[in-house]
Amino acid sequence: MTKQNIYCEPQLFIGDTENFDFNKVNVSFSGNNALNSMSVTINNPDMDNFKLFNKPISFYLNYGSNDGVPIFRGFIKNVNTGVGSVTIKALDPRCFITGKEGIPINITETNNYDGFTVVQFLQAYIEDYVNINDTIISVRALKDIENPPLMKAVRGNITDVYGTIKSQIEKKINDTDLIDIKRHYIDMIDDGLYSNIIVYTEKDIDNSFPSLILKYKDGLLDYKYKKRAPTSSITVSGKGETMQGPVVGSFTYGNTPLGRVGKTLSGEFKSNAEAQQAGVIDILQNYDALDKFNISCDKGHYTGLGSIVQLQVDENELSKDFRLISKKIDYGNKGVTLSLGVAKINIKISDYI
Repeated sequence: MTKQNIYCEPQLFIGDTENFDFNKVNVSFSGNNALNSMSVTINNPDMDNFKLFNKPISFYLNYGSNDGVPIFRGFIKNVNTGVGSVTIKALDPRCFITGKEGIPINITETNNYDGFTVVQFLQAYIEDYVNINDTIISVRALKDIENPPLMKAVRGNITDVYGTIKSQIEKKINDTDLIDIKRHYIDMIDDGLYSNIIVYTEKDIDNSFPSLILKYKDGLLDYKYKKRAPTSSITVSGKGETMQGPVVGSFTYGNTPLGRVGKTLSGEFKSNAEAQQAGVIDILQNYDALDKFNISCDKGHYTGLGSIVQLQVDENELSKDFRLISKKIDYGNKGVTLSLGVAKINIKISDYI
């Protein structure tokens, strides 16, 4: 393609061959353990005949300088031919352990992963079922989390291995420090040769410096947000019994200036205190009047999800630290645009327990 922006000279590779016919690229890092994706428009309709399905594809943004690693590496999963062009859609390598793309595994009483953590099971599955002839998903950067969930008593024919692992990771929170409850996430990082799957814990609030600072005339172009009435009251029920009756708990946060919104929660809680704590954590971790908060900026393209982003603006409610939860990069004839999705840092839960 014609190089139009001195600050951004991207490169697209399909397999080991550089493609010069692309004119539009959209890369999406949706976060929340969803797969990263990329859409590419190529001005060559004959590309459809090249049997592109499942071919590796990589995109180097080269924003400001030549990149040593691609900003996206994945595999082509869809090819649509239009008038004079082809649109390619690709997913990161986790697609090979997700849904219909993954190889089912039957876990039985005699052939199981009892004693494995979920992360250890993930590594074993990738090594035994995915990386047979080549490294599709590297596990060199994969490390266990603190107090990891276990595969004990997991049985059955699992057809969506990633979905199983994801649900276990999402249910597990690090509540050893009630001042700073942390969630865990699954993501991919590139080392220049392979895409490495990782499981990471949210960064510590008090001991982390912002990876990105945005203000007008220094990266920040615009921001948009919507407000909603957050859930402020919860009733919790457990499956056990106490001497006084069923396990129950409840919690209401604040004076609810935007109106009271309630919800219910149930789980394997053994006492009223445990149910109460679960309710407090649920409300305070999800209490946010900012429903959607997107930032348009011209720096931060390489900032990873989970990083701390500091916004410096006139509005006190918004001039603070946020966590980066999603990222979208669009490249076309007019250059590159960047949109960041951020969420607030969670409330200190120790004040309510």
